[in-house]
Formats: sequence, structure tokens, C-alpha cells
Amino acid sequence: MDAIELGIPFSDPVADGPVIEKANHMALQNGFHFADTLAISKAVADTVDTLWMGYFNTFYQFGMEKLLQTAKELHVSGLIIPDLPHEEAAEYKELFDTNGVANISFVAPTDSKERIKTIASDAKKFIYMVAYAGITGSGVSEDLRPFIADIKEYTDTPVYVGFGVNAKTAREKAK
Repeated sequence: MDAIELGIPFSDPVADGPVIEKANHMALQNGFHFADTLAISKAVADTVDTLWMGYFNTFYQFGMEKLLQTAKELHVSGLIIPDLPHEEAAEYKELFDTNGVANISFVAPTDSKERIKTIASDAKKFIYMVAYAGITGSGVSEDLRPFIADIKEYTDTPVYVGFGVNAKTAREKAK
């Protein structure tokens, strides 16, 4: 099934590399607002699985209850929030569940097996595997098989690879 991740521009995209950071700043300079994301979602979410990727401040300022109700009404299936740790996201678990919107879990190579187990047990839709402790697009290469095995020890939830992925390393990391 096809899916689209709608990135919500933010002034300080700390998890993103220079290309996405520049795109964020250009979008904001050109007047892009969260309301534009809502309009795009309304136009596409009935026909393609739609997720929002953004930094927590944007969502928090909108109001989490209102945000998740709006996401549900627009048929947005999940949120990807790279700066919201699993432990802090637990505060909003009931809101996510009530509205049928997935809060995409992140697992990093620096996580202990116990933390991976905890995160994996709560995962919905897919797990966002941070392939490298750094920013997106950095292109560092490493063997991810042991890390994936650690995740798969605790869940059958699909694992998607992010961070450290660029045009040079995408094929290798997908394997």
C-alpha cells in the first residue's frame, strides 16, 4: 500500500540534515503553515495512507486533543515525532488510541534491549528504526542486521529505516 509522509516545516529541525533543514526554512519563508498541511491531508488522505512528520512543538501548540481529533477526521493514520521520546509520549497514548492514530515509535542503536522491548510492545503501524545516531541523510554505513534482530525479537511490527539514509546508502540499508 502506498503511503505519504507530510513533513511539517519547523524552524529548528534538529533531527534533519542540511537538505531537509533548507527545505524547512524555505517553506516557512514562503508562508507555509500547519493549516496548509491540513488542507493537503484533506485532499489526499482518503486515497493514500497519510502520516504527519513534525516536531512536537508544532503539535503541542495546536493542542494534542484537537490535533488527534483533526487527524482522525482527516483520515491521517499516524504521527512521526522525532523529538518526542517514548517515555514522554506515554502521556498521550490514550488520546492516540482513542482517535485511532498511530504514534510511530522510534528505536535507536543506542537503546538497550530492555528499552527496545518496551518501545516495541507499544508500537503501532511500524517502527521507525534510527539507523545511525546522527542526522538524516548522513550516509554512514553499518551492518544493521543485529539491531533489526533485537527489534524483531519483541515484535512483528514492520520496521522502516531512517536517519543516515541517502541516495548512496538506501539500497544497502533496505537489504
